[in-house]
Amino acid sequence: MVRKIPRSIFTILTIGILGAALAFAFWPRPESVDIGEVTIDRMIVTIDEEGRTRVHEAYVVSTPVAGRLLRVDVEPGDSVERFKTVVA
Repeated sequence: MVRKIPRSIFTILTIGILGAALAFAFWPRPESVDIGEVTIDRMIVTIDEEGRTRVHEAYVVSTPVAGRLLRVDVEPGDSVERFKTVVA
């Protein structure tokens, strides 16, 4: 005579197998890490980059001297002498 397995036992086994499969699937895996020797030393951090500045507010700089200046014969990049004026 063949015995039949009760339906409740089959249901419990199925739920248990599904639970074990889900636990195995979502179990955290070990992470790979770098190993190094710990030493005490000075920490030097530098940032070497180029940048641009922007002016948020423009300021007008003026002198209390009245006068008129015509064109100046100086181009950008020309050399000048110290303590010698180029506009007079």
